[in-house]
Amino acid sequence: AHLSSGMFALFNVIFLIIFVTADQKNGYIKNIGGQVKRRYRLIVAKWVAAAVYVLVFDAIMLATQVVALVATQGYLHWGSVQTYLPCIGIQMLLQYAFLVACMTLTMVIRSRALGMTAGVCLSMGMASLLCMLIDVASRRFLHIENLQLENYLITTKINLIVPGVAGTQIRNAVILAVCYLAVMTVLSIINVEKRDLA
Repeated sequence: AHLSSGMFALFNVIFLIIFVTADQKNGYIKNIGGQVKRRYRLIVAKWVAAAVYVLVFDAIMLATQVVALVATQGYLHWGSVQTYLPCIGIQMLLQYAFLVACMTLTMVIRSRALGMTAGVCLSMGMASLLCMLIDVASRRFLHIENLQLENYLITTKINLIVPGVAGTQIRNAVILAVCYLAVMTVLSIINVEKRDLA
């Protein structure tokens, strides 16, 4: 339940935005970044570190929840492993894609404060409200029916993926996450190749 609520993404986004902007603020890291011949490796390194962080953070949080449940309820009922493990894996993938999108946004706008604010607002569902306004405006002024931009948000998929969800929704969530990761990686590489790091 906590994975699908987006709370883990909210906690992760704060640390990872600080991490991803370190080369803008810290002179030592900035100097090392300027020495790298193939700058795309900086992005790959950041994405790998972010993936490790998400895995470790989520594992610690899930273990903490297990301990809390056993301590307060006196028992723990796991349910079906075939139902829960794919759901947890998809949730982690979606969470990672969301965090990569937030980190890319932060690197492009080059502002830690704006990136963090945007990440927190996105994880709390503000993008859904914006999508609803765009849907209403497109229906009213452009006569476009059934636009439903909200279906293409990572945060929407995070909320929809729960144990026992249909296979088509899982497939759609994986495709969306992979598309987000590919687009954000390309944008980040273009940004870091053109940016002056020295």
